[in-house]
Amino acid sequence: MPLSLGKVVHGTPRHVPEQRRTVTGISNGEINRELTSLKGMFNLPIQS
Repeated sequence: MPLSLGKVVHGTPRHVPEQRRTVTGISNGEINRELTSLKGMFNLPIQS
């Protein structure tokens, strides 16, 4: 399982194991649509 960086305490990075949760009943297409809309919401203020 790959490790991800956690909080940096006193200048020393602490490694925290990656956590994954499974979601049932949601298709990949629905997740992609949600991510696309979120990207649009975050990019809108940047472009203004």
